[in-house]
Amino acid sequence: MLTVGTDVLRDFERATALEWIETNGLGGWSSSSVCFANTRRYHGMLVTASRSRAERTVVVAKLDETAAGLELGCNRFPGAVHPRGFEALAGFARAAFPVWEYAVPGGRLRKTVVCPNGENTTIVRYELLDARSPIELRLRPFLAGRDSHWLLHRHDGPPPAVQIAVPGARFETAPDWYDRFEYDRERERGLDFQEDLYTPGVYVTTLVPGAALDVVLTAEARPRGSIDAERARREAFAADPLLLAADQFLIDRDRDGRGVIAGYHWFAEWGRDSMIALPGLCLATRRFGDAKRILRRWLGAMRDGRIPNRFVEHGEPEYNSIDAGLWLFIALWKYLKATGDHAFVRSEALPRMLQSIAALQRDVDGDLLRSRAQETWMDARVDGVAITPREGNAVEVNALWYNALRIAAALADDAGLLQHADRTRAAFRERFWNAAAGCCLDVVDPDDASVRPNQLLAISLPFALLRGERAESVLRVCESKLLTPVGLRTLDPSDPRYRGRIEGDPRQRDSAYHQGTVWPWLLGPYISAALRVRGAAARAQAVELMVNIRLHLGQAAVGTISEVFDGDAPHVPRGCIAQAWSVGEVLRVIEEELHGREEDGTDQRLAHR
Repeated sequence: MLTVGTDVLRDFERATALEWIETNGLGGWSSSSVCFANTRRYHGMLVTASRSRAERTVVVAKLDETAAGLELGCNRFPGAVHPRGFEALAGFARAAFPVWEYAVPGGRLRKTVVCPNGENTTIVRYELLDARSPIELRLRPFLAGRDSHWLLHRHDGPPPAVQIAVPGARFETAPDWYDRFEYDRERERGLDFQEDLYTPGVYVTTLVPGAALDVVLTAEARPRGSIDAERARREAFAADPLLLAADQFLIDRDRDGRGVIAGYHWFAEWGRDSMIALPGLCLATRRFGDAKRILRRWLGAMRDGRIPNRFVEHGEPEYNSIDAGLWLFIALWKYLKATGDHAFVRSEALPRMLQSIAALQRDVDGDLLRSRAQETWMDARVDGVAITPREGNAVEVNALWYNALRIAAALADDAGLLQHADRTRAAFRERFWNAAAGCCLDVVDPDDASVRPNQLLAISLPFALLRGERAESVLRVCESKLLTPVGLRTLDPSDPRYRGRIEGDPRQRDSAYHQGTVWPWLLGPYISAALRVRGAAARAQAVELMVNIRLHLGQAAVGTISEVFDGDAPHVPRGCIAQAWSVGEVLRVIEEELHGREEDGTDQRLAHR
């Protein structure tokens, strides 16, 4: 259980810097700051999603309470915070569900928020504790009915009605608008930050000591979920915050498919993110059925040798990534090692894998795989200009290409593919090594000697390209220039292009996104590489890094891991409050590397079957 004390909860600025999120297994959520003052356009008590589309809708933005005459709501308006319900908070805890307690006249009010899996419903449970007599509870919903990326204003007109069930309550009709709610995180991000919200009136009911009142907000015609059923579903993993965090990213898609939300609140499904995150989210957690359904879905979306870079909210999937499909090879290999499911991998996946290799051959030049501008994971643009174009032969792309060839050769028992892999390895070792710096070039043809973490994949992937002194030298360079307690910087701080803080408007943030910003998912490749090269000597440091990440579970969004951190100390968390590959790579490292499921890249039973 993760808890937040009153010293934080009753300090408005500190309380609004901490967030929580409760997800519904479709891509929707309930989320806010821990004092319920919304600080983002994405915050809301009921944010719905679709099984077939990527967009999300903020339906109910807020649900403010008044208990025994005490207002418990909390909002920032221009020049004022009103009401000041945060001053009544007595505790917050995140276990299976997020739970709050308030000190109210005559007792304590416990509030629990639950999103049942598989439906667009939020249940808010109220319980009156340590009280001798009933109290009046008044609930005022604020409706938005808008796309999660937009903001609502009075001139837009009232949003559509929503189903709100408050057992035993009477409804006092009083339609009104509350103007200029201010969202601090949007202001910091250089975006519009004021919104008007519509309220239709107030629900009035009585809370009886010891009884539970379940308020249901739903977009379903017939909501079926319950708190008890959802608690039972989460029982197997709720004891560990990381396992609960992993569950939040796994979603149902149409036609019995499964997917991975790349990050909350604004990302949907991304191919690269899904494949990197899958070993941790599904294999380390023994959710093998989910893994298979996710892999099958992305295999089915493969086109011309590639899987989509992402499924967009409005339009066709984008196939503009060179490496997303190569990560699919890694995920399939790890799935086979974890499950022994040869029937699926060899019969269903292998034909697609071989088609992918054949299609990508047209981009092979001198036994190395070439990518066009903006086809790698470092793909930020500002005003249409690539910040890190990386056109040419990128180091991690060719590490992935080599692994794809080795994996396909092993599965197909194809000597020709194995020889192709050997030629790629020889070309890689000849072209990428930068003797002057003691590490790899980031890109060759044209050569780019930027010191970045991408080279770690040449050591950490199942089939390593570098071993011995060169591998050790790469580790030393990455440790001295890139490693932080929460991840690896994306660029050496001595580089004149380095940006130590990822803040400001979208142009400023995008300019820093891969120019020094720390990414926690890179701890996975780093730790795998260090343990492979140094063995037991690297274990203590790996454990320390995992301890640091667990401390972060209480520092931004309670119970999960952020997308990025500032490159400069104190490494403030930024970006999405919950990122799939951040959580996935931490779980993978813990299971594969620290709990004994070694990944040494020389699995003879599979490699030479």
